[in-house]
Amino acid sequence: MRLDGVLFFPVTPFGADGALDEAVLAEHLRAGLAHGPGGVFVACGTGEFPSLSAAEHDRAVRTAVRVAGGDVPVVAGAGGPLGAALDQARGAAAAGADGLLLMPPYLAQGPRQGLRAYVETVARAAGIPVIVAAYHRAQRDDPGLAERLLAEFYAPLVELRSRVPGYAVSLVKAGVRLRGLDAGAVRPPLAEPAPEHLDELSRLVKTGLALVEAAS
Repeated sequence: MRLDGVLFFPVTPFGADGALDEAVLAEHLRAGLAHGPGGVFVACGTGEFPSLSAAEHDRAVRTAVRVAGGDVPVVAGAGGPLGAALDQARGAAAAGADGLLLMPPYLAQGPRQGLRAYVETVARAAGIPVIVAAYHRAQRDDPGLAERLLAEFYAPLVELRSRVPGYAVSLVKAGVRLRGLDAGAVRPPLAEPAPEHLDELSRLVKTGLALVEAAS
């Protein structure tokens, strides 16, 4: 599995009844894939994987695999309690995912050898590549644009998301809605952004888009 370029972390859309909306997820995926990402990371942190049932996780991964059509790798989120991670790993492999983004348990703390055993156990069960550490790739084609985006878009966004726990996910989903796709609300224990924070997010999105458009 080779990952190159910008990586796409889709949100997981929920309908008015709170259920996974596969049609909107497919639309969201097609829109993201049109920009040529190096890989799709479905049902990961931004995709609210801790709130998904095993069946929903499976449906989300299968939708991503179907829409991607083999053009780019599909990496599925897995993690949390070992039993849940094993179910997610096996299900993702059966659904045709190319790899896993493994997020260790948040509450259970153990020594280094325990974490190693956790990763090895899940990797053996999945039989597909497992990513544990996050990827980072510098923007090299236009360093000036990267610096402007960092200063005028990303740094203010990081400051905004630090104000409320869970905003790292709920702001992204709100941003998807601001761009015209009704992905629904986040599931508890996450909370929707406050109105004033949504206004600030809207300004940041417009700023980021304007910077990219001016550079192109």
